[in-house]
Amino acid sequence: MEKKFIITATNNVEGRPILKYIDTICTNIVLGTNLFSDLVAGLSDIFGGHSGTYKSKLEKIYGEAKKELQEKAKSLGANAIVGFAVDFDEISGNGKSMFMISASGTACIIEDKIDLSTELLSNNVASSSIVELELKKKDIIHRITNGEEIEGELSDFLLEYPLQEVAKYVFDAYIQNYSYSSSFMYFTYRYFSSLPTDFATDFIYSVYSNENFNAIRSLMTNCKLFSPSETLKLFDRFTPNYVTNILLADKQEYTSEDLQDMLKIYEKLNNLPNTGKIETVKGGMFSKEKEMFICQNGHTNDKDKEFCTSCGVNMKGLTNEELKKITSFKSKIDILLSLLK
Repeated sequence: MEKKFIITATNNVEGRPILKYIDTICTNIVLGTNLFSDLVAGLSDIFGGHSGTYKSKLEKIYGEAKKELQEKAKSLGANAIVGFAVDFDEISGNGKSMFMISASGTACIIEDKIDLSTELLSNNVASSSIVELELKKKDIIHRITNGEEIEGELSDFLLEYPLQEVAKYVFDAYIQNYSYSSSFMYFTYRYFSSLPTDFATDFIYSVYSNENFNAIRSLMTNCKLFSPSETLKLFDRFTPNYVTNILLADKQEYTSEDLQDMLKIYEKLNNLPNTGKIETVKGGMFSKEKEMFICQNGHTNDKDKEFCTSCGVNMKGLTNEELKKITSFKSKIDILLSLLK
C-alpha cells in the first residue's frame, strides 16, 4: 500500500522527525481573464451571503496547486512538504488582469515512524527495538526529572521523541533561559510544537501567569497554541490587559466552536466597565472648577484626553496598543465569519 504523502502548513510533522530537507519548491497557476471575471462577479454573492460557484472554483484551483506541488516534491524523492503556503495575486498589464495562484513549501523526507508505544508483532510480542526505546525513554525521564540539564543528547532525543512526561521540566528551563539563550528558546518552541496540540495547549494555559507573562505569550505565539475557550476562562483570573495581549497568538486551525468563543471574547472586551472617571476638580484659589479625566491609577488629565498622559490607559483601563490588538482580533473574527458559514 502506498504511504500517505503529508502536506502541512507547519514547519514540522508531529511525531515524524525530518530526516532531510531537500529543497524549497513552488508552482504557479495563472487564470485567464474570463475565469478572473467570474471570480470577481462571485464576490457580490459572498457579501450577500453565499456563493457556491465562487467557493467551488477556488477549492478546485487550490487543489490543483497542491497536487502540482506534491508531484514536484515526489519527483525529488520527498515524502512530505512542510511550510505549505498559498498566495493569490492579481497580475495587471496592458489594461488586462489575470489571477495567479502561487503555492510553495519545503520538500523533505520525514521518518516513516510507527507508533512505538503500541506497535507489536503479529504474534503479540514486542520487538527488541521497541523495548530498547522504551528503556531509553525511562532513562531520559529519570535524568531530566532528577535535575540534569536539558542539552546535547537529552534535547536531541526530546526533539525526536517529544515526551509529555517532561513538559514541566522543559518549561521551567525555558523560563530560566528566556532572554538569555536563544538556542534553548528555539529548542523549546520545536519541542512544544511536536507535542500533541491538545496536550501542549492545556499545559500552556495551566501555567499562564502574570510573573512569566512575556515568556508564555512568546511560547504560545510561536507554537500556535491559542485556544479561544481557554482564553475566555482567563477573564476570571486576570485583568483584561493580560487577556488582550495574547489575542494576536494563533492556532493551527479554527472551528465554528472557536469562532463562537472568539465572539464572546470580543463582546467582553467591547463592553468593559469604566475603570476611570470624569470628576469635577477644583483648581487654585482663583481657578474655576472643571471636569477632569481621572484614570484607574489616579492620574488626573484634561477631560478631552483619550489616554492618560502618565500611564497610557483610557477610561476602560486599556492602552492604545491593546486597543489595536482588539481591532486586529475583530478582523480575524470577520474573516472566520466569512469562511465558517
